[in-house]
Amino acid sequence: MMRADRFVGASKGAVRAVLLGLFILGAACLLVPPAMSQLVCPGDCNWNGVVSIDEIIVAVNIALGLRNRHDCPPADVDNNGDVTIDEIISAVHRALQGCEAAERWGPFLPALASTKSSSEPGNSATGTDILGAF
Repeated sequence: MMRADRFVGASKGAVRAVLLGLFILGAACLLVPPAMSQLVCPGDCNWNGVVSIDEIIVAVNIALGLRNRHDCPPADVDNNGDVTIDEIISAVHRALQGCEAAERWGPFLPALASTKSSSEPGNSATGTDILGAF
């Protein structure tokens, strides 16, 4: 049986350092969660592939500050820490149209609404303005 300290030019300290590094790397690989096998549907709080009314209510409550954002991570589509009206509208759209359509966009959903306020001259928010991206 070959001992680790018999490698050419390697000291016991160097071999131990390499083995410790490999151990730490292996442990880190076990602790990192695997990539999600399916895409997240906006507003699908329980990741079952369907957005339900109660999940939309959770998203609205997060937007109002009544619930913790960790109660429904998929409601925060852009992962900026806030659930905004366009993300809630996206969740409603997924409740109506299903999550299968979200799979073609993946995590990069198109912009849902203009950032201009409807109070600005010449801007009126209509349903087609907001959902026109779909």
